[in-house]
Amino acid sequence: MVHKAVTTRQRGEVVAFESTVTGVRTPFVGRVIGLHGDRVAMRRGVAVVNDDMLVEPYVARPGPAPEDFGPATVPPRRLFVLGDNRNTARDSRIWGFLPEQDVIGRVNLIYFSQEPVTRAIRWERIGQPVR
Repeated sequence: MVHKAVTTRQRGEVVAFESTVTGVRTPFVGRVIGLHGDRVAMRRGVAVVNDDMLVEPYVARPGPAPEDFGPATVPPRRLFVLGDNRNTARDSRIWGFLPEQDVIGRVNLIYFSQEPVTRAIRWERIGQPVR
């Protein structure tokens, strides 16, 4: 579930956005890590913003550790967005900074959830707030 009226972005919020990376406008979900002017990097799978390592208890790390990224400075009207499944996500490390106008809204509730490997429905997560 997405709250479309929220237009001010905050570091740490989960947003829904559309991307044309695949050549077709496709919806994605990601967590805002960097805002305009922030210096962002990834070191051994940990996000670093303005030289501070982030504490991110929500991050899942299945699969091999990703390559280091940055540092890079987030340009005006852009966001640096990462997936919470950090080691397998396709996000700003791959396709660059997200234009703010591509954000649909802030994700606030889990509408549907599946276990990534078995694809079993995770009923206990449906309707829960996104943290």
